Amino acid sequence: MSFEEHDQKALLYQPPPSSTQAAIPVVYVDGDQAAARVNNHPYANHGNGNAGANGMTRNLSSASSPGGQEANPNVRRSSSGVLRSRYADHPNCDVCGLAFDVTKRRHQCRACGRFICGNCSPLLLLIPEGEQIEGAKGYDPSIPQRACLHCAPRLRPLQEALVAQYAKANAETAPHEAKSRLHVPFSPTLEKECTNAADIIGNFFRRDSGSSGDRSIPIGMLEKAHGLAIMTIVKVGFLLVGKVGTGIVVSRLPDGSWSAPSAIGTVGLGGGFEIGGEIVEVVIILGSPAAVQVFHSPQVNLGAGLDIAVGPYGRSAAAAAAVSSSGLNGNYSYSISKGLYAGISLQGSVIATRNDLNRKFYGQDLEASALLSGSVGQPIAAKPLYEGLDHAMRGIQEHKEVLAEMSRMMGPCSNCNCQVFVAHAHQVWNKKCKTCNHVH
Repeated sequence: MSFEEHDQKALLYQPPPSSTQAAIPVVYVDGDQAAARVNNHPYANHGNGNAGANGMTRNLSSASSPGGQEANPNVRRSSSGVLRSRYADHPNCDVCGLAFDVTKRRHQCRACGRFICGNCSPLLLLIPEGEQIEGAKGYDPSIPQRACLHCAPRLRPLQEALVAQYAKANAETAPHEAKSRLHVPFSPTLEKECTNAADIIGNFFRRDSGSSGDRSIPIGMLEKAHGLAIMTIVKVGFLLVGKVGTGIVVSRLPDGSWSAPSAIGTVGLGGGFEIGGEIVEVVIILGSPAAVQVFHSPQVNLGAGLDIAVGPYGRSAAAAAAVSSSGLNGNYSYSISKGLYAGISLQGSVIATRNDLNRKFYGQDLEASALLSGSVGQPIAAKPLYEGLDHAMRGIQEHKEVLAEMSRMMGPCSNCNCQVFVAHAHQVWNKKCKTCNHVH
């Protein structure tokens, strides 16, 4: 959603003065009616917000009644095309009077029951439990519902309290023990994505800064990262290979904490002499603030919009993490495969923000930029994710304590005047002093 569209939609929801009948602003987006116009409608009485719940009768005005007098010459009279029979029982929008068709689909306000088009319900809002219409399809008090222009002014002031009461982001979660397990490469909720990410973090990061494990990522890479994208991807094909998966992205804030998670999904196609399939766990380490900024956009093209290199493991990764005191020299991707392929390439893949999952989790529409910049606090329901990150980060302090103990045990050098043994921070296997290059 552009800023201009956002401002237009915000104007649509400004409550009118109670002393006069409101003029309902309607944004027309089809053809010759692309400009915004104001159309008076007899349903402009905002005080009748619960009419649908009390058995509202739909006596349409002449603007929307097929047999009435034309109030607006530009209003289409009836549905046409492939959806004519589907919308025959109620062919026109109850707010703007335009006919429903394949480009202007019919929706229903969950608060009052009016049949409306997308232009007359541009935002989704939480509706208090008990105030929804009877038999509201897909109603959940924690998920924003479709509301028309007449009900929105009444619902908007309630949103902050409703988010605090109903949003899934504020719900307590059951204790989660991070462990290696097979994850489905599609999760319907952001809560599940957070628990999956906690397991994946445990699979990738060692709890020390050494590199004795040749297929592990030293915690120093996590310490220097400005952000993480964590996904589970399935890759299948015969010559033409398809990739699809879901996950989350988080950023490191200036105070060292982690931001609220934003749901992401990826899809891509490739070729080659490959037959079979696999499930792959992927971690992308974002090495700079600019790389995190790329994920503020609704869509990221890997290789074009964001350069990613296959990350080093073991000692090579330790050396890469030690090059700079802050940040990394690039963005690195790591994968653990569970199938018939040897690995996965993300070049050419597209990563997009899953706005539907974010909306269902946070109870409101939030841009990825707001989540990753720290404007939203850490959600309670994402606790397993932060516990997994903290568990990995604790290895740094433990490693520093090990180095200090080694210095005390070694004593002064017998070959030179070096009095204190200094261990190699990223080479725990190296028994030579970092200062004098002797074995104390």
